[in-house]
Amino acid sequence: MEVNGLERIVQPLEPSVYAMLERMSFRLYGVEEIKPTSEEWYFRVRFLASHMLLVMTDGQGWLTLDGRYIELRKGGIYACLPGQLVEARIELLELHGEASSYCLFYDVLEQQADSEVWETVRHNSRFPVAGEAALLSPLSIGMLCESLHRAWSEEHPLSRWRAQIMLQELLLSMLEGRRHGEVDDVEALLEQIRHYIERHCKQKLTIEGLAQQAGLSARHFMRLFKRRYGCSVMEYVSVHRIKQAQRLMRADRSARLRDIAAQVGYQDEMYFRRKFKQISGIPPASYMRNCRQRIAAGHPLAIGILLALQIVPGAAPADHPWTEYYRRKYETDQVLPLEAGLEVRLQQLREAAPDVILVMDGLVSAKEQERLSELAPVCAVPWSGADWRTQLIFAAQYLERSGAAEAWLHRYERKAAFVREQIRLQLRGERLCLLSIRGSQLELVGSDSIGTVFYDDLGIAPASTEGLRPRSRVLTLEQLGGLDASRLLLIIGQDQPSQTTWHRIASSERWRELLPVQQGKVELLSHSPLVEYSAFVHDLLLDEALKLWRDRP
Repeated sequence: MEVNGLERIVQPLEPSVYAMLERMSFRLYGVEEIKPTSEEWYFRVRFLASHMLLVMTDGQGWLTLDGRYIELRKGGIYACLPGQLVEARIELLELHGEASSYCLFYDVLEQQADSEVWETVRHNSRFPVAGEAALLSPLSIGMLCESLHRAWSEEHPLSRWRAQIMLQELLLSMLEGRRHGEVDDVEALLEQIRHYIERHCKQKLTIEGLAQQAGLSARHFMRLFKRRYGCSVMEYVSVHRIKQAQRLMRADRSARLRDIAAQVGYQDEMYFRRKFKQISGIPPASYMRNCRQRIAAGHPLAIGILLALQIVPGAAPADHPWTEYYRRKYETDQVLPLEAGLEVRLQQLREAAPDVILVMDGLVSAKEQERLSELAPVCAVPWSGADWRTQLIFAAQYLERSGAAEAWLHRYERKAAFVREQIRLQLRGERLCLLSIRGSQLELVGSDSIGTVFYDDLGIAPASTEGLRPRSRVLTLEQLGGLDASRLLLIIGQDQPSQTTWHRIASSERWRELLPVQQGKVELLSHSPLVEYSAFVHDLLLDEALKLWRDRP
């Protein structure tokens, strides 16, 4: 059977999944009803600490999972996993409808092998459904969610327990939909194949076999995949396998390369070594040796550099979102959260005994650097006058990771070229003005900050009164009106003063007179954690650009 030229596919659950489910337990701890109103529902970008389900019984919108854009459709259900970077918006709800959509938060507990101990899954979830899932009966799922929300809202313990049982029914329906599900959309089809690759990377994967899974000819499948993800199918397979190999190396630093290669789908150890160096920039033996080195991020901006160099730090600032990213995304609980007070932080580092401490010169005082150097060698990355590429290369040279930096930059340039081509037609002839609202101030974001991603790497024309590259500075609404902007991108702080300033600006007559506002060409970008001037954050901004201007009209 074909729909829109695509053969429907069925991906049954594997026998191992059933055995795994027997060792899983599920615990609901939050339900949010999204009612049909004129207001948009927005889930601000964050790293999930638990599992989340978004059930679309009405309305439409979008969801991003680790930068991948997914269109939310009425009747769909979407599973998000711990550690994923998630953002969602539901809009254009039927104002006179009665149906609500729902956002559910729950924990997955796994029974440890040969033990009675149950542990909450905070990373590396093995729940067999992620992203969009097929539903056998959207109507019955909507009714189930309505009953679940009503039971959860009651205070009686039996009602709460009933809601827990209904969560199990909902998850069962998702798995039944996975077993019998059908796909009639190109994007959803490609996402299924991408997830199939990640779940079966240990097996032998071929273009012909994957194309057969998709119900497409090999040539058409390869073309669709590369157009969607910016790389060939087998490139994606190789990169995912090497990432899994790195995870295994970090988990067991005494493992043999031959065993690691076999676990990620390579039977030829020499071929695995070549692919590892090609993708990581360093040989696997060097990577394993580096895993034993303890590197501390002595400043928040050092974290984005270390992430790009594939380094899991031994310590990082406790109040910074990327610190928790390390813990979840890289599946390690060995990141020491550094407190804000200098003396406490120094004592923590003294006990941690790092091999190197990475700081930003000019942002960390010379006196503090001197104190830190008493504990370990300090790599002071230049801040003033150095762009983010120079900073990455400088740190890589000091840490003897130059190959890793070169490989990362090569992938970044390829990705930037791909994104640039994807959004070229959408933004042809338009001039972008990148703005930031922090506290009481409206600021123009220039090429000397994250604006470099949009203006330089993506080649978007900047708005200007002088024909010059924009530089960061405080701006008034009157000055903003003097720019030749045809599109605005706003970065708004999540704190109350910033939100108050934004509401004041948005309600002003001067703002409503701006041409981009009148034409509906105003987009919002979360203020944190995607606004830092560092390599890793800039890579995420490329994903944001795709979400803003390729996948949305």
